[in-house]
Amino acid sequence: MSTTCFVISPFGDPFDEYYEKIYKPAIEKADLQAIRADEVYGTGAIIEDIFAQIVSARMVICEATGKNPNVNYELGVAHALQKPAIIVTQSIADVPFDYRQLRVITYDQ
Repeated sequence: MSTTCFVISPFGDPFDEYYEKIYKPAIEKADLQAIRADEVYGTGAIIEDIFAQIVSARMVICEATGKNPNVNYELGVAHALQKPAIIVTQSIADVPFDYRQLRVITYDQ
């Protein structure tokens, strides 16, 4: 069984800090390896490499704040592959309607 947790997240402030200081330590505490798209360096097209990481991941955590189209695409891939997912967001309105039945955690910045 895979030991990775793929983190679907926008890049830049404040999401890079969330990944480094919140998600990654929590994932590692659960004896999983955290990986995010900006850490995927393969030999194929980046979307294929990201797809491969999602396929092999044990679960995904998705930061949905801001309705980022790349995040929504990767969440869709994870959902289609029936990966266990936790969605984290500042606003439930940012979570695509058809994913609101999944585990969603809202937070204040």
